[in-house]
Amino acid sequence: MGGYIPPAGSSGSSSTPSGSSGSSSTIVIPDPISLIPRNPSVGLKHWGPLVPASDNKMALSMLTTLQVAIGILGFHKARVLRRSNLLAKGIPNSVGRRTAKWSCILGGSYMVFTAGLEITRLLLPYDPWAEEARLYRRLAVKNGDKPSWWFGAYRYFTPMSYKEWTKKTESWLMNANNYINTIDAAAKNGEKSGLGHSGVLGKLAEKGRYSEIHAKIRATNREKYRNLIENDLKDVSEINKGSRIDLILEGKGPVHYNEDYTKPHLQLGNHQVETDDDFEMVWMNFEPWEELKQETDYDIRLVPRWKWKNEETNEA
Repeated sequence: MGGYIPPAGSSGSSSTPSGSSGSSSTIVIPDPISLIPRNPSVGLKHWGPLVPASDNKMALSMLTTLQVAIGILGFHKARVLRRSNLLAKGIPNSVGRRTAKWSCILGGSYMVFTAGLEITRLLLPYDPWAEEARLYRRLAVKNGDKPSWWFGAYRYFTPMSYKEWTKKTESWLMNANNYINTIDAAAKNGEKSGLGHSGVLGKLAEKGRYSEIHAKIRATNREKYRNLIENDLKDVSEINKGSRIDLILEGKGPVHYNEDYTKPHLQLGNHQVETDDDFEMVWMNFEPWEELKQETDYDIRLVPRWKWKNEETNEA
């Protein structure tokens, strides 16, 4: 988001000729909201822009501890404002002091309760917010930026909503629960494999369907290879490699060369590869699997281990 500031001496009512548009100056004003960290949280929302990045467990633990301390301080203040303590000191128990006491009790309870929610989140083995923040922190480093240790690379992305975070977390917990139930059921039945046999794979093994399907797939692949070699790749060899490359460069071959394609295969961001140290730094930060992860939405499925029945017999 930006704003346009017209050049000095221009008026809003006068029309600008098309030929003089290049002489005008445009100043882009950055959106102030993009400069404010918007890190998500479950129990630290009231800290606003001071909330650390979701992948910074140390900073989150520090802020959560501070919040617990503030809550305990509120309880202590409420204890000081008790009626018996005030009367013992000869201080009248006015309406203002009673209001302050209950405010400390409610405020302390809120701070401790929300801190407990944040502690629960920190104890989760899988946190979608942390995965997202960690991914964009690496992306910022890859592009030559230095993200903040406390706030992370908050300028690179908008965190996922609480609803989406809840959905991903519940999906992971459900898969983990199914995995644990499968282990318990297999242990209860006394199976050596630990996770039991797959019913579908067992039926395939008993009826010989697995070998039949494998043979069919192998025959289909062999037929495709044979057709490809006899037709499309019939005249392809090392002898005519030079002539084939010449035809491609002239635009007469089966493969056309796009001269307008200027995008490099390796996106370096703001990095300059001029020395060996620069090359090592880029090589360490360039992770194609991380780039693939940015464009892929996936769910983790825990696949149990299994064994054929004849394998158990052989082991016995």
